[in-house]
Amino acid sequence: MSFLAAARSAEFTELKIQLKVSDGNLSTHLKKLEEAEYITISKHFQGKKPQTRIAISEKGDTAFQTYVEELAQMIGLGKK
Repeated sequence: MSFLAAARSAEFTELKIQLKVSDGNLSTHLKKLEEAEYITISKHFQGKKPQTRIAISEKGDTAFQTYVEELAQMIGLGKK
């Protein structure tokens, strides 16, 4: 989520490389995030090559920001 929070969207292959995970591992995590409506997944073709683009949703962005703020509070960096 942190990569998508910064990038806003990315191709599946780019995410896989950045996160250093396997196709199957990434697919499993993306499925859970999509079910929670934290991301959207769109599929299209670039020429004859299939492309999968993942984007953080508004709900996912809000959830991630809340998570970061709560972590900051836990370590004494956030607002009280």
